[in-house]
Amino acid sequence: VRIGQINLGRSRLATDEIRRIAEEMKVDVLLLQEPYSVGGRIPGFGVRDTVLVGGGHQPMAAVVIMTDEVDAVIFDDLSDSHCVFVEVAGSSVGRLVLVSAYFQFSEPVEGYLDRLERGLRELRGGSRRVVIGADVNAKSELWFSGREDDRGRAVKEFIFVNNMYILNKAGGLKTYIRGREGTNIDITLCGESVVSSVRYWKVSDVEVNTDHRLILFGIEGLRGGGRGQRTRVRNIGWNRYIDYLGEEVDRKRTEWSEGAQVGDRIRGLQEGMLAAARRATVGSGRRKRQKQRWWSGDLEKKKKEVYRLRRKAQGERDEERRRAAKESYARELKIYKNMVKEAKQGSWGEFLSGEAGKVWGLGFKIESGKRRASTVWHALRTESGLTRSVNEVVREMVNGVVVKDSSVNESVWQRGVRENLAARERDLESGDVDPVDEEEVLGAVGRFRKGKAPGLDGVSVEMVMHGWEVIGEDVVKIMNECLSGGMFPREWKEGELVMLRKGDDRDPRLVSSYRPVCLLPVLGKVWERVVLQRMECMIENSWDEWQYGCRKGRSVDDVLMQLGKRVEGSEAKYVMGIFFDIKGAFDHLWWPHLKLRLLELGVPVEMYRIVASFLSERSVTLRARSCMTVGSVERGCPQGSVLGPYLWCVAFNELLGELRSRGVRGLAFMDDLCILIEGNSRAELERSGSSSSSFVYEWCAERKLEVSEDKTAGMLLKGRLHVERPPRVEMCGRRVKVVREYKYLGVWLTPGLRVGVHVERMCAVIERKWEKLRRLSGKDWGYGFREMRLVYKSVVESVWSFGASFVWPRLLSADKKRLGQCQRRVLLTLLKGYRTVPTCALPVSAGVLPVVRKMEEACKGYLVRRGMSVEIGGREVDCDEMEVEGIDRIKARLREGILEGWQEAWRNETKGRPVVDFIPDVRKRFQERWWTMDHYVMQVLTEHGAGRAYLFRFGKVDRSVCVCGREDSVRHKVFDCVCGDRERFLLKKEMDRHGVMWPADLRGWCNSEAWPFLAKLAKSQLSLYGVYSV
Repeated sequence: VRIGQINLGRSRLATDEIRRIAEEMKVDVLLLQEPYSVGGRIPGFGVRDTVLVGGGHQPMAAVVIMTDEVDAVIFDDLSDSHCVFVEVAGSSVGRLVLVSAYFQFSEPVEGYLDRLERGLRELRGGSRRVVIGADVNAKSELWFSGREDDRGRAVKEFIFVNNMYILNKAGGLKTYIRGREGTNIDITLCGESVVSSVRYWKVSDVEVNTDHRLILFGIEGLRGGGRGQRTRVRNIGWNRYIDYLGEEVDRKRTEWSEGAQVGDRIRGLQEGMLAAARRATVGSGRRKRQKQRWWSGDLEKKKKEVYRLRRKAQGERDEERRRAAKESYARELKIYKNMVKEAKQGSWGEFLSGEAGKVWGLGFKIESGKRRASTVWHALRTESGLTRSVNEVVREMVNGVVVKDSSVNESVWQRGVRENLAARERDLESGDVDPVDEEEVLGAVGRFRKGKAPGLDGVSVEMVMHGWEVIGEDVVKIMNECLSGGMFPREWKEGELVMLRKGDDRDPRLVSSYRPVCLLPVLGKVWERVVLQRMECMIENSWDEWQYGCRKGRSVDDVLMQLGKRVEGSEAKYVMGIFFDIKGAFDHLWWPHLKLRLLELGVPVEMYRIVASFLSERSVTLRARSCMTVGSVERGCPQGSVLGPYLWCVAFNELLGELRSRGVRGLAFMDDLCILIEGNSRAELERSGSSSSSFVYEWCAERKLEVSEDKTAGMLLKGRLHVERPPRVEMCGRRVKVVREYKYLGVWLTPGLRVGVHVERMCAVIERKWEKLRRLSGKDWGYGFREMRLVYKSVVESVWSFGASFVWPRLLSADKKRLGQCQRRVLLTLLKGYRTVPTCALPVSAGVLPVVRKMEEACKGYLVRRGMSVEIGGREVDCDEMEVEGIDRIKARLREGILEGWQEAWRNETKGRPVVDFIPDVRKRFQERWWTMDHYVMQVLTEHGAGRAYLFRFGKVDRSVCVCGREDSVRHKVFDCVCGDRERFLLKKEMDRHGVMWPADLRGWCNSEAWPFLAKLAKSQLSLYGVYSV
């Protein structure tokens, strides 16, 4: 593995250069000191590069992993802004700790040495497997920097005490250059066991925009790991794949004996699909190292010129000539920096322009945060301390996720469940069951989306879909054998564990800060889907009406609507909601209770045996590149499986029935439970709330589930009590905290069911998302209007529409104003208009509904889907009329009613009147898809732009008259000014060639044939006069 070490001097240009140099020299790891940073983040590296810093607003040290062939774990407890401890792990060396450190010259060196010594002491094994790259800002003969100073003596003592070896070599280039002379203040240290693995150490002569030179050294034995190379689906030629798959499966069929086991045939199909995919793959299928697209020959030439001037200035002895040389160097360096900046911006714009046809491509993934660097492992807290290796981290992750089921110290009730289950399983008798046909299985396959990650076996959804004609018959036979034998094959129960960080605000040293997702074999999930479809029909009538999860025709909107209806419709003076959080609910599901529930619900024997087999002998594997850990699963339902969520709801459904029998109202969506406590006095609330909360807590404890005391909270949803003295509700002796804000199913609730807090949080989320997504489109590059409008409708409108059935009826005027402000900010960047454009004109120009009307449409659309009466166009439409006309027709009428109301408001609007000249009817604008908008067309449309009349209003120019003597408006520039006659003449000729007439008035431009020419005319005219006008 090749390692680079350099101090970047907090230079952005140096950061850009080192990324390119590391790519050219095939450097795998960079140890950086004084990197350029913004808000604690180091920009300039690729999305696949892993940048590790110790924290702080301005990190002074960093480790960058630029290869995907080693694992890396950062020790957060040992790292800080000036010192970063990272372990990398490969196939031979095992543990190798890399340390990047910067000893600030203005601070005593002893503090930094103490940090290093503490870190070496904490890492069991001390300095034996450590490599330290540091800018020590100290001199000593030990590293060939001349006369030793006090700082150097302290560093030398540290080296001797900790038995470190120094890799710096005598002669050659100096690591630090200042003026005509240089010295060595950057050192590389290593432990005793690493010395034999170091193959070289040298100071590179490659120039970077910093006073330090790049140090390169290599360590042998870190390549490779335990993580296999997956076949990249997009590189497979599917026609060849089908041909090869036929050959592979035929070969496997000849190997199978007459009585071949199900497992043997499953493994044979898996191996056949993988072999066919490898044979049909075009290219190596391996990821190539990223290249910086923006670097060019001109930049390379300019760089050499700039650094030649720097060497000349450093070596000049005459004071006058040195000053002149420095001025020349500074001038050319500024030009060079601007060239780099323009090249990067141009490259990004060119890349996005190429991505414009693929709206959800790599560009969108980068800006939306969906494309992140490789997994970063963090040292985890355990009962005995902190983990100190990748192997320990992986093992602790698995142990923290996999929950064991022990019968020791069980209660009488729990032992009774086991005994009752065992007795009922002995009395099971097999019955007749309809076999699975190919249509049923193929329907289950079709419900899976392409592009999803494969399971541990490496078989993707695409491989199954494209190869169905070859493997379909074998798959159906296997599933019929599973159905008749009541089994779920073990090969389909082996999952790959992926740990996803729940949020950047979570402590990365806690296993609970990660969400485990289990990647299962595709064919196994197909079999789960077939089983689920049959089970749904069998126990559909057994659901409690308060359970809304995993049920057809029910959603989050239903829960929120019922919550509002029950609170506002209650006759009690007070209504209190208690929201329960169950720790790791899906991972802690107790299987004996679940299986007993299935038998009590009357699930057919064959279905029960399949589910019991599905739950038994499960395992998960967490793989790093250098190691892997397998864990045996004894409780829980896999997150990522098809059956898992459904089985959870089956078990949890019992609680809702028991709450109902106690006269307590509750609502549940999966594991999110809310109970509503009604009362006419504080004492009644406290008594009933404490009783019900304790019952839920005890019910969960009996079934080996744990209610989180910290996250469980209560809120007074109706009525008023003193803020300083909320109801005292106790849950088995533990007080339930009462809050004034709570996020339930994605909606922020407050007392009285007001939605102001939710609106504010929602707008903040949208503005934060759009601030990133706006970088997809520039003035003349990147995504076009249509692509950005699609992003807007998919990302922004989906946030506004979520929970609209609950939020929209409760909007106050202040809430609507805040929503309008949020939409204004988004649409101004979408349309690239001036900030003075009236708010009412922005949705009309963009062809999107105003946010409040969009939420109204979403709310009423929900009511229509549920068959509830709704007001459309000022008239009440009841369920009988919906049944006669049909849902689709009613929804069309709803859209017409929304547009009619918008048109009426637009007709009466006093602002934004110039837009009416082009778009008098918002309905036509909303329904037509040929419209495109840009910075220049928006100026023509709104009359807010580069005309002197507009700028004169704000005191930007001293007169409002054009050079031709007429009032200088934007439309005057585009359509009338004599200075643009030539451009208009050429455009008319081009329109004649395409058979398009020059419009007689402004509205004549509003058609799909003439509009592109208007955009071209506006750009040519306003670009011509833009500089003059300003």
